[in-house]
Order: sequence, then structure tokens, then C-alpha cells
Amino acid sequence: MNGYPLTIVGVSQAGFDGVEVGTSPQIRVPMTMKKEVTSFFYSLNDRRGRFAQVFGRLKPGMTLEAARAGLQPFYHQILQMEVQQKEFAKATEYTGSNS
Repeated sequence: MNGYPLTIVGVSQAGFDGVEVGTSPQIRVPMTMKKEVTSFFYSLNDRRGRFAQVFGRLKPGMTLEAARAGLQPFYHQILQMEVQQKEFAKATEYTGSNS
């Protein structure tokens, strides 16, 4: 793909069109290959680049409330770090950032 060799490691089940309504990707590649296979690139180290979506499943017996409570401290740490970054200097509760 685009001059880079790739190894096929799986094929999506027939009927699976992805997770974004109105978009059905023809190929999925590892995040670390994004720079090589797309015309635009968000560094994996740049938290402003939001091109990935992460999903998870609750293990049997785990409630949504318990999962949220477990993730809350981590999420709070991320927010505390981000509000100190220069991109948020002019943020408001309505815009989220100055961009």
C-alpha cells in the first residue's frame, strides 16, 4: 500500500461496515502505519490529533457505573494535564479550546 508492504492479519466479517455511520473503510491498518498510508498525519504523541476511537466491553458482572468509577481518576488526570497546555489558554466552557 503506497509502496509499503503490509501483511493481511484478518478480514472483517461480512456486513461489518465499521463504527462510524455513513463511513465504511475499505482497509484498516495499525495506528503506527498511519503516516505511511494516509495523506495527512497526526502524531501519536500529539493529543490534539483525534483520529482514533477506542471501545471496550464490560466483563461479565461489571456494571457500567463501576467501570466509570474505575476510569474517572485516569480521566481526571488527563483533563488536569490538558487544561495547563497553551492550546487551552483561551478555552471557554462552550468552545472547549481556542481553535
